[in-house]
Amino acid sequence: MFENNLHFSDAEKASYRAVYVPVGTSDAQWNIFLTECERRALIPGTHVVFQLRNTMEWDPNLQQKVPVKKVAFITTINALRLIADRSKRYRGHRGFLYYYPSDEMGTTIYRCQIGSLCAKEK
Repeated sequence: MFENNLHFSDAEKASYRAVYVPVGTSDAQWNIFLTECERRALIPGTHVVFQLRNTMEWDPNLQQKVPVKKVAFITTINALRLIADRSKRYRGHRGFLYYYPSDEMGTTIYRCQIGSLCAKEK
């Protein structure tokens, strides 16, 4: 496990909120987001994206569905790589095969390596 020493200053929190948080976000929603970022040692906007989503929720007092805004935290691919690297199990980027259908009802296979052009398999 990694040691988490990430804590945002008040100035950093204000800057993150001004840049990355949509209008209409409550203080409670923002605080949950920041707490999760600090707990997981992830940077807002770089590793985790804050989003408010419109949905309908049943209100038992009104006996009908009412519109509400729910928080969604979106983890970026950079955060997933960072989390995997912290686990000491991340083996880095690897190449992949790309299968492309050809005109002759067959398939052409390309071997692709990170950082270079894809080469056609023989």
